[in-house]
Amino acid sequence: MWPIASPLALRTLLPLQMDYDSVRGKLLAAALDNNNMPQLLCLLPSDLSTVWALSLPSHPTALTVAVDGSRAYVGLLNGQIVQVDLATRTVAASFAISEGEGTSYFPLSLAIRPGAVDTVAISTGYVDTANLVKFHRLGIWQNGLPWPQILEVGPSLNNPAGAVRFSDASTLITLNTESSDNAVLKVLVGDRTLTALFPGVEGRGFSQSLDMLGTEILLPAGLRIDPVQLKTTRWVDGIGGSFLALPDLGELCEVQLRRTNAIGGFELRVVTTGIARQEQIRRLRFDLPTLQPTDGRSPDLVNWQALGRGRVAVHLYERVTGRTFLLVLDVESVAPLTAQSAPVTQGASQGMQLTALSHAMSGLAYDAEGNRLIASVAPSAGPTGCALVVIDPASGAIEARYLLSSPPGSVFVSSTGRVAYVCLPQERALQQVRLGSSPGLGWKIGALWDSVLDVAISPTDHETVAVTIASQRVLYLYTGGARVTAIGENYPDIRYVSSVAFTGANSLVVADSYTTNQDLQHYSITSGTITETGRDKLPAAFLFSFGRYFDGLIYTYREWATTDTAQAGGWILPPETISSLQQIGYVSAPAYDSVALSSKVSGATVLSNPNGGSLSFDRLAPRAVSPLGGDLVGTRRLVVQDSGFASILNTAFRTVIAGTNRWATLCTPPEATDATLYIVTDS
Repeated sequence: MWPIASPLALRTLLPLQMDYDSVRGKLLAAALDNNNMPQLLCLLPSDLSTVWALSLPSHPTALTVAVDGSRAYVGLLNGQIVQVDLATRTVAASFAISEGEGTSYFPLSLAIRPGAVDTVAISTGYVDTANLVKFHRLGIWQNGLPWPQILEVGPSLNNPAGAVRFSDASTLITLNTESSDNAVLKVLVGDRTLTALFPGVEGRGFSQSLDMLGTEILLPAGLRIDPVQLKTTRWVDGIGGSFLALPDLGELCEVQLRRTNAIGGFELRVVTTGIARQEQIRRLRFDLPTLQPTDGRSPDLVNWQALGRGRVAVHLYERVTGRTFLLVLDVESVAPLTAQSAPVTQGASQGMQLTALSHAMSGLAYDAEGNRLIASVAPSAGPTGCALVVIDPASGAIEARYLLSSPPGSVFVSSTGRVAYVCLPQERALQQVRLGSSPGLGWKIGALWDSVLDVAISPTDHETVAVTIASQRVLYLYTGGARVTAIGENYPDIRYVSSVAFTGANSLVVADSYTTNQDLQHYSITSGTITETGRDKLPAAFLFSFGRYFDGLIYTYREWATTDTAQAGGWILPPETISSLQQIGYVSAPAYDSVALSSKVSGATVLSNPNGGSLSFDRLAPRAVSPLGGDLVGTRRLVVQDSGFASILNTAFRTVIAGTNRWATLCTPPEATDATLYIVTDS
């Protein structure tokens, strides 16, 4: 849960820039005082009282403190850099970066070169006629004098250097704070030379700061980057806030500002995440009832700064009113979360037994060979998060846990061999997990063009998988983690592929459910080559998406069409009969989006209503589906009222068979840190 706390300190101050003097344990803030006069303030983190103040000649725009605590550099709007001796609290030197009459470049970000406090990298910008800040130049100044080379980091480098940081003495990292293209660029620092390396790392743009997590780069969006290889190592998932490092605790901290009601009032949510395992460690929130939206706009979370062990300074700004708040939050005051099993509730209705587990799951599959449910668990689960778990469907007990490198998504399980595959969306990767006699993580496919959309596992070889990705353009084939072949990868051989399934050892079907082509594509696999063998038209453009191919049956997740049997509402049929479809139609409401088939004979299924109100668990025959009302043929129905989840629009469902006469539905509301797993047994 979210314990409510009070800020350790609160002050109405406009800190345009902040940095931490770790040697003295003080917060430095370049700010304007109550008389609109610029100052460099040294603040005590415990109560934000002023230890000392130093007047500045112009509006501050950038600030950085040397690791050894000897110097601070302050950038000013008038194009000056002020070097401050922190021991004597005096200005040691100053120099200008504006070049010639009429130029208006000002320092936007500063970084002191490791081991050389007289050398500072400066990212500069200017304000154009539309009052927009533009970033154009990156250079290094030593003893107040510029190196001969200035990088024009505007259109020529396609990487506006809105933030800079040294990862070591010879490597400068720049961050694009203007757009999402080439978000991070690496610049080699030589003997008075700068060399930009391409390509950069694409990531989530509009980040305003760079942080270091040990030897890794940390972006506020949760992206961790190896500065040597300039490759993403991990994506950290969370609550949608901004990340910063708390290395003294071995944790990351995420801060998010949320509105608490429609007319005003806000809260600051803070989550800390373990660096090693990426599980959530602490959660707390701070009520800020005095914050109000103005002109319909919420306050901005402008800046944040770690202050030693477990403390975080946060700067909030109401853009229209100009009111500002500087808060210091004591994260370590909240006890770490304890690892607990998911709460289990049980009940019965109309001959059906119901088990409900409250857990932050994001994907679900069934291991028929081991008679176990396999679920992916989000980091919001706390110390048990960011993992793949094995659940006993009879009791709901978690029997095994496999830690993963990043937040997991969908899960797929082989029909034999006890092997699971879990999507890692933020890494654009697919992780194999062995569940059998030698359990543990297997091989991983990484660095795909996009996140994994669907996975089909060969019925005769659990090491062979077919994969589609979110761009819906490519069908991949992998064996043992090694790429065998792909189709649709290179222009002009473009096709749209979404869902994929094996129909035999060497045959595949792929559904295009996102374009007007709306076809079912057939492929054969021969000597490591995928060849298209034909196509069938599908009904319900933009609404059809088959979930699984099972024992000769395919079925939809969403709208149901009408089959040639003229039975309303049902479309469950062998793919060979698609060409004989008649009277194709739609069922508009209620729309069921999750189905599970056990066989052509029993046709057992669970239907979940995404439009709110209830979850419906039905037992039916394959060609007698009718969500239009009334009892279904051969059906037992259990309706679960769940105001906490099922009544929320856009709730996601995932339904699987979980054994003989048993089904499981994962019910996840939008932007939730929790979910409910319903296990239903027909007695």
